Amino acid sequence: MWFLPLSFLGGGSANAQDEARIVVSVSGVNEVSLAIDPVVHRRYGVTYPLTFQFDLASPVTGLNVERKYERSASWSPLAEKSGTEVFNAVEAYRMDQTRLRAFVSVAFSSGSDSIFVRFTSSGGGTVEANYRGMPRYYDDRRAAVTVTADDWADWFASMYPPLLSLFRSYGLYVTAGGITAGIGTSTWSTIQRELDSGFVEIAAHSRTHPSMPYPDPWGEVVGCIDDIRSRLTLPPLFRSGDSNYVYVWIAPNGLYSTTVDTLLRKRYVLVSRLYDTGDTAFSLWDPTRLRFDPINPTLEIGAPSWGGGETRIAVLNAAFDTVTAQGGIYHFMWHPQTLYPDIQAEYLSDHLRHVSGHSDLWYVNLGHLYLYHFFQSANATEVTSVPLAAGTPGSYVLSQNYPNPFNPSTTIRYGLPSRSRVTLTIFNTLGQQVATLVEAEVEAGYHEVKFDASHLASAVYLYQLRAGAFVSTRKLMLLK
Repeated sequence: MWFLPLSFLGGGSANAQDEARIVVSVSGVNEVSLAIDPVVHRRYGVTYPLTFQFDLASPVTGLNVERKYERSASWSPLAEKSGTEVFNAVEAYRMDQTRLRAFVSVAFSSGSDSIFVRFTSSGGGTVEANYRGMPRYYDDRRAAVTVTADDWADWFASMYPPLLSLFRSYGLYVTAGGITAGIGTSTWSTIQRELDSGFVEIAAHSRTHPSMPYPDPWGEVVGCIDDIRSRLTLPPLFRSGDSNYVYVWIAPNGLYSTTVDTLLRKRYVLVSRLYDTGDTAFSLWDPTRLRFDPINPTLEIGAPSWGGGETRIAVLNAAFDTVTAQGGIYHFMWHPQTLYPDIQAEYLSDHLRHVSGHSDLWYVNLGHLYLYHFFQSANATEVTSVPLAAGTPGSYVLSQNYPNPFNPSTTIRYGLPSRSRVTLTIFNTLGQQVATLVEAEVEAGYHEVKFDASHLASAVYLYQLRAGAFVSTRKLMLLK
């Protein structure tokens, strides 16, 4: 059978991405190393910044975060951003002072499979930062917004620049499907200019927009991708070294088949977008097909002549509000032949104003959304073992346990500026003592202790450090 029902395509597991695992280690001077598998690096490029979460052991005045790609290289400072700024797709760090949490966004370079990150205070002192994994979205945003478009071809070439300019003026990223057969030099030049202007990703949309079954499957799928990669210089975030990366297939007529699915693996396309509506979350990763299951947009904006689409302002805005309030992915799409005649329409400008400019949302191209999720879903939880920092802290420190939540064991770290009488105790939320982990004289420096909770029920517990006059209490969660 040529057409695959989505139920057939849903057998993947988002937890099976061992190839996307990033190896994290911490040196004795608290420099963090993030290492990617060389094959995966070459396959996907990964020049889009990935966000890594670090919990700081104590407040820091004048935090500096730096990165480099080789151990012998000089450190480069990362720009600090605030939660009120609208920024996307850049290397930076943002500090959540309330939770003592740093979100560090860095990209891999074409010349190295590692990134080194260092945390220091304004005086140059070492800062203890514990790696906690990757947040769901870039910069730990609460939801994501992405836009896709069909039929970027010779016959609609004049419609695309004004439409893309409109979306770009609102800071919205568009992933447009290119139909590559018969494209003239002028249209290729127009596409290149739009890509160079930013906010635009080109996806593969076949060579001729055929119906099923394709007369020439290889040419329509692989040929289209190779046309894009050979005729265009893709933007830096879609390029690593001399390689161009096409992450998205937009299915002509929304139809999909086993043959198309097999051919997309030849070029490591991450996800296919079909043409139904209603999706607001990530699809699952299938480790056997090396791809995410096909997705649909949330809705289509505009009123195509063949039916469907939405132009009611209240409906459009309510859909956006609902999806983002739930922490989902608001993914709206359009056709140029439908939207271009409405470029001055009130529903379009009103909705673009309503959707844009939110500092707590991630605005992103569809390919980068899934590239990030490919790594995030494989690195969402904290590392299980991190070497202790060397030296002696300047004050008493009780770090958050890791992993947390945990089952059945976790690690608790603490630091002492001088030799101290230490008591480290576990309590339940009723204040009843359930375990004593340390009760002894302990030398100055950083220390850690394992807590095995096999005998306890799932619940929130408290752990408390007493050292001299210092007392600090934190929460931990046991989930069995």
